[in-house]
Order: sequence, then C-alpha cells, then structure tokens
Amino acid sequence: MEYRDQIKLVKAGKSGRNALDFVLAYRLGVTSAADPKGYFHIVSRDTGFDALVAHLHTNGFLARRDESFAKAFATELPAVAAADRPTLVIERLTKNKTNRPKRKITLLSQINSYFGKKLTAAELEDIVQTLTSKGIVEVGEKGDVSYKI
Repeated sequence: MEYRDQIKLVKAGKSGRNALDFVLAYRLGVTSAADPKGYFHIVSRDTGFDALVAHLHTNGFLARRDESFAKAFATELPAVAAADRPTLVIERLTKNKTNRPKRKITLLSQINSYFGKKLTAAELEDIVQTLTSKGIVEVGEKGDVSYKI
C-alpha cells in the first residue's frame, strides 16, 4: 500500500457510545497541531465525523471523511458534471442537518471541499445560485444562510 507509513491506527481503549469519536477527535487535534500543513483523512461511514471535518476546515486544516481507504487515497476525485453538482451538494446538506454552514463564505468553502478544491469562484457562486433558485437555501443581505430542507 502506497501510504502505509502515513496511516496510523488508533485503539480507543474502551468501548461505548462515541468512545472512538472522542479518541479520534483528540488524536486528530494533537496530530494537526504537530503538522498544521497535513491533510487528514477519516475513514468511516459515520457521517457524524463530518462535523469534525467542517470544524477543521473552519480552522484552516485540510481534512475529509471517506467511506473507504480506496476513496480516501484515490489520486483523483471522480469527475462530476457541472449540472450534477447542485444535486450532490443537496444530498450532502440533507445528510448533515446538524452542522451546516451558517455563513455564505463558509458554505462556499465547504462546497469547494466537496469537489477537491478545484472549482472557480464563479462555479461555486453558480451552485449557490442554483440552491437559492430551487428554494434549498436562502442567503441574507449579510451573508447569513438558512436552509429550507
């Protein structure tokens, strides 16, 4: 495996509700402080970790959650047609109702992360405009975002 020396398996030590979540959050905090330029992957099907990833993004760290090692370490993200991007964003926002961006700038950043930080500012604005025109989000005058889904 190409990234074998970069993967660190962590034992929680105890079992119980959210035990692994807390241990992982702590270890990620320690590791990100030691390597602020690192790119951190959480391999889990648990969408609850999306809140942790969003928090890391808000604080300037690179991180993402993937459902498998194959997806986590793929060299290229699968191409998504421009017309399909809003649908993908709606799916992700629907799955994670508890930790949605409250400001437009954060929403733009999160959307950009969904697509591997490869979209232009105009493409990001188009996605938000589509979400607005479909009634999915509402953006206030001061950039505050409310969700209708």
